[in-house]
Amino acid sequence: MRVAPKVGDDLELSTRTDAFHATVKRLDWHDDKSRFVVTCHCAQRSMTQEEYDGLGADPDWTMRPLVSGN
Repeated sequence: MRVAPKVGDDLELSTRTDAFHATVKRLDWHDDKSRFVVTCHCAQRSMTQEEYDGLGADPDWTMRPLVSGN
């Protein structure tokens, strides 16, 4: 059985091409998805273009803008 991380936990996350560390900032249960959605802050100040492209291209990850375009 998997246990949900706690706010403040350090995690190693990965895409199909890279791995990176992040800190859990928020944890929400979504009934419609029957799963936790974890919001993290990347430990690095920035990422390389290759890491960014790998994250955006990985079908296991979903990118959601933090600020709306309105």
